[in-house]
Parts: sequence; structure tokens; C-alpha cells
Amino acid sequence: MYVEDLCVVGLGRTRLAKSVHDAGWSSFVAMLEYKAARYGRTFARVDRWLPSTRMCSDCGRIN
Repeated sequence: MYVEDLCVVGLGRTRLAKSVHDAGWSSFVAMLEYKAARYGRTFARVDRWLPSTRMCSDCGRIN
């Protein structure tokens, strides 16, 4: 399971602000990490600046 490291401050300025702040993003990610470890799954945090949408899935080249 991969989770993107979101900019919570930036999301706080959008219409999703109440949802993001109510959910407590860091506690949600911590719970996912705990559950993944408990059930033997892989868990990784992906940097928000990773250009994944521009990266080739076959060779990894960034356009």
C-alpha cells in the first residue's frame, strides 16, 4: 500500500478543509501503517513531489 505525503496545510484552504482536519491525516496514515504491519502487507509513503504521473511504468523514464 502506498500513501502520498499530502500537504495538509494546502488542503486546509480548499472546500475539503473540514474533512481533512476532522479526519486527522497523520493519525489515519499511522493507523494504515499499523494495520499493514499487522496483516503482513507492505506500506510506503510517497513524497508529494514525486513525478509519478509523468513517469513511464515500464522503464521509469520521466518525460
